[in-house]
Amino acid sequence: MGIGHCSPLSNAKRKLPPGSPQRPSAKRTKHRLGISSLPNDILSSITSKLSLKEAARTSILSSQWRRLWLCRAYIDLSHHTVLSESDKERSWTGPRGFIFNELPATLPRLEMLSLSCTQLEGVDSVSRLSKFRSLHHLILNWTISDSARGTTDILDLGCLLEAAPSMEKLELHMVTDHFLHKRYRQEDGELRSLPSCPHSHLSLVHISGFIGEKDQLELALHIIHNATVLEALKIDPWPRTANPVRARVKSENRLANGRSVALEFLCKDDHRSVVSVLEDVGE
Repeated sequence: MGIGHCSPLSNAKRKLPPGSPQRPSAKRTKHRLGISSLPNDILSSITSKLSLKEAARTSILSSQWRRLWLCRAYIDLSHHTVLSESDKERSWTGPRGFIFNELPATLPRLEMLSLSCTQLEGVDSVSRLSKFRSLHHLILNWTISDSARGTTDILDLGCLLEAAPSMEKLELHMVTDHFLHKRYRQEDGELRSLPSCPHSHLSLVHISGFIGEKDQLELALHIIHNATVLEALKIDPWPRTANPVRARVKSENRLANGRSVALEFLCKDDHRSVVSVLEDVGE
């Protein structure tokens, strides 16, 4: 049996004449498809599936991810989603300043905001508020305690019309824990009004926990007078809060007061027939 002969040149790199096409290298480059190579819209979709804290942590992965988590169309801010356990024990100041000054600059493309809070302090000047220019839907769950009621003016929320010029839907769900409830009557003085602020996008408003207090009525009237394309303003005496425990704080007297004030004072100014007052807590 013959022995095969192997030429010394067979394993050597052979030189090709000038002008000859190069042969492809035997070694092939392996392309690794990493998650960072995905398009930004897909990455944004991925981070939107994470909790707020987890999405924020992705900002340290690379420079590409630094602001990616901010491109969220929906964000839910509450004690549970934002604050640590130690933060919850401390008194954190400036919630309304944070909402209207820091959030718009940080999340310029935010379209829907759901916020749960227990206090909203006043601001020095509405004109200094930043604007949520892309915000279309705002849900505000607001629990007003006994201690906070004396310094709380619900009419201050009229600044929302200026702070969110593109807002189409507003949901304000209030729970009043205080026992010093006072239904508005004409002898309580004239109703206040804010400077005119026409809003050309707000069409749907739902106010729950409306128990007929003066500043609640003033806010509802401000919306009626300034929301030029308003189609429906639903007034609900029952507190439709996200917190079922708080929602049990009620009395039939408060519900009746809310309905009667809305019918007596609010519907009188409703020249477009957009106001509806719910009668049944099951509606």
